[in-house]
Amino acid sequence: MTSPQATPLPDSMLATGIICMSRSKLITTLFYLYGWLPITILGILAIVALIAGIAIDVRWAIIFLMVVFIITPLLMSFLYFFHGLRPTTAANVVPHTLIFTNNGITIRILEEKKEEESDIEVDPKAQNDAATNAGNDADTELGKDVLTEKVTKAEKEKEIITRYEFSIPYTSIDRYQLGRDGFIISLKQPQQGFIWLPYAVFSKREDMETALKRIQSHLAS
Repeated sequence: MTSPQATPLPDSMLATGIICMSRSKLITTLFYLYGWLPITILGILAIVALIAGIAIDVRWAIIFLMVVFIITPLLMSFLYFFHGLRPTTAANVVPHTLIFTNNGITIRILEEKKEEESDIEVDPKAQNDAATNAGNDADTELGKDVLTEKVTKAEKEKEIITRYEFSIPYTSIDRYQLGRDGFIISLKQPQQGFIWLPYAVFSKREDMETALKRIQSHLAS
């Protein structure tokens, strides 16, 4: 009997909607993935030093203060610079989409196309007509309609473009785990870092299941 993971998946691209992780959630996830063990050890050391400083010698309290105000901030800085600034991790906090193929995940960084003032054409005659007819209610409404049409046209001309993109092969995935509001895909060397995949980022549930099957099929191989 053939297992579901052995069934060949269609060679098609599955694109998510636009994803943007909050910075507070990024920091929380970094501590969850990489900082829980050292934070636990430092917490136990700080508590022991505080108790010893009260019960035995006040000099132990100095160790407690060093752990809280020196070692802990250094650990936070290390997690941020060593893990948080990796391209795959930093991409989580900027608008981007994920594209799942049969071979890997493409991270496409997006930005809003910036328009120069010269690109938006404004009809001087329409502006003059709107200003001239400001005293007349009907003409004022007409002038507002003309200006509103210009603003709407300018807004429609704004486009989301691709700033750059890079691909992560499925072989670089170490594991994935369930989070409160999405999957956390951890990566191996040399990429390292993680990719956040929200539950509701696909328009169809079937697309999410297909994307996960592609990941699972490579983790099982």
